[in-house]
Amino acid sequence: MMGKLSTFLSDLRPLRVGLYSIALVFCFFYPGAGTPTVYEGIGVLSTLIIPSLVPLVFMVLLLDSLMNRVWMGDNEGEVRKRYKTRMITGLLITLIVLIVWTPFYIAIW
Repeated sequence: MMGKLSTFLSDLRPLRVGLYSIALVFCFFYPGAGTPTVYEGIGVLSTLIIPSLVPLVFMVLLLDSLMNRVWMGDNEGEVRKRYKTRMITGLLITLIVLIVWTPFYIAIW
């Protein structure tokens, strides 16, 4: 089990693992729809900073998935499978971010 996880994470590469980790951490700091904005203290993190960074991370996740799809078309065999795994993982994390954060952005629209 740990061998497969280690192989999976090494196939993703460090920057991609960092991107996915940041996206998932942002999902835990979801402030909830209708939460009042906090302008001082640690509450600034979850009510101002993270909500402004989520769209950027969301777009980078989509761009990463698109680029993996482009590179997948140029390769065959094991390399193609690696790019496909990266693309699917990125799209799943993008979907998680979308599901978690959509109510918040609808509430502030």
